[in-house]
Amino acid sequence: MATSANALYVLRLVLGGVRRRPFVPASTRAFSDSSYAPSYANPPSFLEADEGEYAEAAEFLPDREATDVSPVPWPTVFEHGQRRPHRPQPCDIVARLVASEKLKAARKVVEELKALHTPVQHRKVYREPALASLQPTEEGRRNFMFWMELFPARGATPNYRNLRREWEWVAHRILAENIDDPAFLIEVLELAGRKGLLNVIFPVFVVPLAAILPPHESEAVVARAIAAYRATCRPKSASKLGRGLASLTDVQVELWWNKYLRALAIVEHSEAALALLHSPPPGVRFQAWARSMVLGEDMSKKRRADVAKAKQASRRDSPLLQLIDSPPPDGDRRILAKYLQRVLDRTQHDLPHVGMLADTQRLLLMYRPELLPTLERWFTEPARESLVSDSTTVRQQWWAHAEVLRHGRAGDHAEAVRAFRRHFLWVGLPPTTVGAAELGLRPRRIPNKRIICSVLPSILALLSPAEREAYRKAFYASSRSLAPIFWPNRFTHLAFVRAEAHAGGPSAATEVVQNIVAVGQNPGLPAWTALLLSLMGRGDVEAALRLLDSMERRAPLTEKRRMPPPTGRTYAGLVRIAAKHGRISVAADLLRRYRKHGEVGGELGSLEAFFADVKRRGRTPEEIAEAERSQAAVKRELDRLDGDDLKPRIRMLFERQRHMESGEKQDTEAGKGVDVDEGRAGGRERGQRDTGPEQNAAGEHGDEKKSAFA
Repeated sequence: MATSANALYVLRLVLGGVRRRPFVPASTRAFSDSSYAPSYANPPSFLEADEGEYAEAAEFLPDREATDVSPVPWPTVFEHGQRRPHRPQPCDIVARLVASEKLKAARKVVEELKALHTPVQHRKVYREPALASLQPTEEGRRNFMFWMELFPARGATPNYRNLRREWEWVAHRILAENIDDPAFLIEVLELAGRKGLLNVIFPVFVVPLAAILPPHESEAVVARAIAAYRATCRPKSASKLGRGLASLTDVQVELWWNKYLRALAIVEHSEAALALLHSPPPGVRFQAWARSMVLGEDMSKKRRADVAKAKQASRRDSPLLQLIDSPPPDGDRRILAKYLQRVLDRTQHDLPHVGMLADTQRLLLMYRPELLPTLERWFTEPARESLVSDSTTVRQQWWAHAEVLRHGRAGDHAEAVRAFRRHFLWVGLPPTTVGAAELGLRPRRIPNKRIICSVLPSILALLSPAEREAYRKAFYASSRSLAPIFWPNRFTHLAFVRAEAHAGGPSAATEVVQNIVAVGQNPGLPAWTALLLSLMGRGDVEAALRLLDSMERRAPLTEKRRMPPPTGRTYAGLVRIAAKHGRISVAADLLRRYRKHGEVGGELGSLEAFFADVKRRGRTPEEIAEAERSQAAVKRELDRLDGDDLKPRIRMLFERQRHMESGEKQDTEAGKGVDVDEGRAGGRERGQRDTGPEQNAAGEHGDEKKSAFA
């Protein structure tokens, strides 16, 4: 039985096993080759050089009949040069509505599909509406969670750069805008576990969650998020790929538990950290670094030397060295060179004092502002050879703290609060609109007690008296519900007492101290000293002496607490303030009491030198301080002047200086009745401020060896 060409063609299509050219009648072979060849812009020649033989052979072939079947076209996936066609999905209408920015209609369709128990296809296109609806409101949070539930889950992957670039800024934004809503942060962390994004979200969330949640609650949240990540990303397959992904998941889980243990140590939950260290989760081993943070161990001397060597090598080509190697003769510039030398020589575990770093920033902005970004980059980015992985975080926090302190010392309190909001999360402090600004997307960290003590005076300076009182009550009411890193200390109490002493006088400061005692807190010696100096500076000498008597005999405050005894610096501040206001007899009496009750040391010698200078010059301490300030002003003006304006301006300045020094001065009782040993007058210290400390209490950073009223 004869078989037609069409039947053979269909048979070959059905079988599909034989990959040969379909049968074509001989009459059409001469004309069908071009139909099987792929289309090229310039088709290559496949014939031999002598093409005449093929042309002659084609002449003897029979003509093609019109009824013959057309040859099969060359198979392609898509048409050449065309875009891949869109593949319809079961829930494609939702994706089309989202692409058309019709989010309300798309959400309504999703709700109807869920009501019909119809699964909705998870697609990456739903990330955009989720981020667009992310707002710090209840509705914005609900919309964000709704769309993120439709985002597809991803498998276990390393925390590579593109993944961090895509999601890390989202985590920082969520944290900055919703730090006052722990429930929403917990939902986001558990959602990240279900979607396979925990390796990006967890490092950003772990320390703030450990700070705002109790230890048992934060540990339960971490365990739930990790369990969700395991269920999503850890395959149960025994294949080589499955074993590799399971091993990667186990490594990531162990790393996250180590991060959580370090977070507990950072926020000072010592007991919870020790309990977790001794009872780790199954299959988790804590690293030596995490153990050292919990147990308080320090790095070895060799490791510290290696870090110092790496830092020394990294600064060889720094332009800052020009200010160090060739310091100018000017006084302030020499101080800048000295500070830069100290800052550049410090290593990770030997960072410079934050007050000195703030002064370095101030002087560098004054004389060489173009070098400030260079110093910041060197200070905040450690050398590659550094063995301390978290050194960048610590240094960035240190630099930001110095920036806040610099603005506060300069009296620019609004800028100090804005700098705090730029670098730190608003946690540990009651909410307020002071210094509110655009948050941006930069990373923020939790502050500690020292940073809070630095920004608290600026916050209080921007509030009205009624707002200050309400803010103080809210601060003490909420402090104990947070981690110990935010609990008030003696410098926190000092900030409140000093703010009220400046604004409302000694009576307001006394009320603040009484309120601190009433809430069960210990004001501490700095707060009592600030109250003493406020009383003496405002002229209430009798009240100041009565309070000093109570401190000397350690009068009881409560059943279990007594007043702290005064130290040498307490007497020194009182003596200087009394002498500055012309109360020489009171100052002499305080000096005698200091010899009787205070410790003998450098403070006594400096005070006696102070009185010796007063007696020698025959002027009051206030006049001495004014003359010294005038000399400093002349020096600064000379440094600034140059050119033709120099001589007349110098003459004017010196005439003003001579007039101030040779003006009418009457003999005072300075030095009279004071037992001063001229031979022991070692160093001489200048007059101090009325309210005591020349340094801000925040600059002390809780150092027990230093006082806030130095």
